[in-house]
Amino acid sequence: MDVVLEPLSDRLMKLTIVWHPVLAGEEYTEFTILEKAQGSGTNWSEGENAILQEMYPQMQRSDILIALPRRSWAAIKARSQALGVSRFTYATGKFHIPDTLALEDWAISQECGIEPGEWTSEAVVNLNGSMIQA
Repeated sequence: MDVVLEPLSDRLMKLTIVWHPVLAGEEYTEFTILEKAQGSGTNWSEGENAILQEMYPQMQRSDILIALPRRSWAAIKARSQALGVSRFTYATGKFHIPDTLALEDWAISQECGIEPGEWTSEAVVNLNGSMIQA
């Protein structure tokens, strides 16, 4: 059996298990997406703040999410409020993703064929005798 824990983004990891014939009768692979408790959790950069100040008041939501792919709409709104930047439009744009999901994470979930509600949160994995919290 092979077990691989691979970071996909600041928020998501992919746990892959390859079952060998001795253990499972035939070789097959399973995987799941593990979600960390918080998103990027990093401080906002001056560049990100500048993007918010320029785009948040009038641009479509989808354009802002494209410009800040590692930030969720909820994080964008909170940071804009902290910066004192107001929004004057409700335009959503080309697509709609959940407020708590960054565009990067939404793209990964689509690529893997796993909906965000199907992710596993706060998993503990036993890897070669070591317990790893994801």
